[in-house]
Amino acid sequence: MCKLTIVRGLPGSGKSTYARRLAAVTGAMLVEPDALLIRDGKYEYTPERYEDAFVAALDMVDKLRKLNADCVFADVLPTLPDVRRVAWNWIPAIGEEKKDCRVQVVEMPMISVNASNRRNKHGVVMNDIKKMRSKWEGWAGAVVPAQPGITQEQWGKLVPGDAVWVNASYFAFPMLGVIKQRKKGKGVWINMFGDMQGFWSPSDMDKKLKQLLLYDGKNRPK
Repeated sequence: MCKLTIVRGLPGSGKSTYARRLAAVTGAMLVEPDALLIRDGKYEYTPERYEDAFVAALDMVDKLRKLNADCVFADVLPTLPDVRRVAWNWIPAIGEEKKDCRVQVVEMPMISVNASNRRNKHGVVMNDIKKMRSKWEGWAGAVVPAQPGITQEQWGKLVPGDAVWVNASYFAFPMLGVIKQRKKGKGVWINMFGDMQGFWSPSDMDKKLKQLLLYDGKNRPK
């Protein structure tokens, strides 16, 4: 069985971060047209270059399907035809061996045009964001990722020794942290990889609660 996960959302909605984490956790190959627009470390967009990058990315998707490999494809894809254009590359062509190839669509939570303009890292201009937002069409049955973050009330109930998932953007996937008590209050101790460790001090916690998920004893969240 091979699976294509299409992650779509406005610029700055978190789709690239989500897609990278999903690919890291599942072992799927990540394909992003935007990555093909970077030259010498600089993002260079024109409609013509983007279309070339998109066609090249679709070719990668087709090749991964033929190899029976899983794929995560991340792009804005504001309209339903845009989504179908990607999904069709995951359907075996006439004469090909029939395979169990599944497609799942993930839609990042909708954000405002102003938030998109403020958050996006590629300098997408406001007018382009407005056009994307105005023609946006929801995909029936799409998965919407759960939003990270715990409330002040939930944080208040945690005691030293309790575990939490740390969903910071600089991690490829959520890491497990442990509540520690310091003189001025509770913080989170993170044992990242072997000897690499870090501590979020109590003074940091008010602004970092949105990067935490409650630990329920189950597998790492996606």
